[in-house]
Amino acid sequence: MQDNPRKNILIVDDDKVFLFTLAEFLRANTFTVTGETSSLKALSLAQEKPFDLIIVDINMPQMDGIEFIARMHKLKRKQKFAVITGFPSITSQKELLKLGVHYIFIKPFNFSYFLRIVQEILRNGTQAKSTIGRIEDIDLFTALQIFSYEKRTALIKVNSEDGREGSIYIKNGRLLSCLFAGKKGAAAIQDIMALEDYIFSVEKNIRQIPEFNINKSIEHILLETSKALDDRKREQEKQSITHKNNLKEDHMNVKKLREAIEVLKEDLGDGLLATDIYTVADGQSIAGYNTQPKASALFNRVTQNLVSSLKSAGFPGLGKYYILDLVDEKLVMILPMADFQWGMLLDKTKTQLGLLLNIILPKALDAFEEALTS
Repeated sequence: MQDNPRKNILIVDDDKVFLFTLAEFLRANTFTVTGETSSLKALSLAQEKPFDLIIVDINMPQMDGIEFIARMHKLKRKQKFAVITGFPSITSQKELLKLGVHYIFIKPFNFSYFLRIVQEILRNGTQAKSTIGRIEDIDLFTALQIFSYEKRTALIKVNSEDGREGSIYIKNGRLLSCLFAGKKGAAAIQDIMALEDYIFSVEKNIRQIPEFNINKSIEHILLETSKALDDRKREQEKQSITHKNNLKEDHMNVKKLREAIEVLKEDLGDGLLATDIYTVADGQSIAGYNTQPKASALFNRVTQNLVSSLKSAGFPGLGKYYILDLVDEKLVMILPMADFQWGMLLDKTKTQLGLLLNIILPKALDAFEEALTS
């Protein structure tokens, strides 16, 4: 940094890991940084040594950040102050401004943004105008929480990346109305909160509210919206899985699979207790005999974990099949192939292992591959 070389900064925060990280970040940007986890020790240190900027956490044991700043004012030094806090445990804006705080950082914050503000404070000494600084540096969900907490009145204008526009009307911390891309009320706020790419701006004065189509507390709306979005996401995931399974079944000759299972039953007889051919995506069976859904889901995960573990350990990957020897004379055989797996539960007392490995298994693999490629 060229603007303020070797400025002295004191950081006071009882979170040792956060303090170390923040201090090292500022040192890497050519600041001289002193870190202290105790507000009492920091006060003693600040009395002996002048600092250009003191950054203090609000919530501190022994002496909180507000009391620390108040005591520092009695020293009549010219240092500047910035505050770190987590929402909603935040002192009112008026009290902080009265104490001469130049900026209030809400955890978690972007370090590049943090550096830019620190540079501006040391260069210009501009005092913060609000508890959240620049509204574009936080997301809409956080902004709504702050507006609710501080009982604000505002018009929030939202623009999505694809050109849709919306408006959120808030009065005294209460959400009165919402319009978005032809929708209104709860449906509009849900669509807005579901956006991934958007920008929003805030106007403090509301001239006219088109209609009261919500008129509920922001906390209530955010809870309702979160639940609705979760339900929407689950439904979309369910539809996506169904669609993928349909596509996979279209690319897998299920008739040939069922024919292969019938041949397997004939070859193994009473030795075959159950079998399932299921998708890797979700472990759902698409063909089987005496199907075991829970076992299909279980061995789908087992196979995936096994593949991952072998890869991370630098071992050779799985071949065409693997076998698990279970108690009670049971045997599990899994045949992974592309996006599918074929699982078999066998009775060892009624299965000839040599016949299984040398004749039945190669025949099953050929049938599995034929059904996949036909």
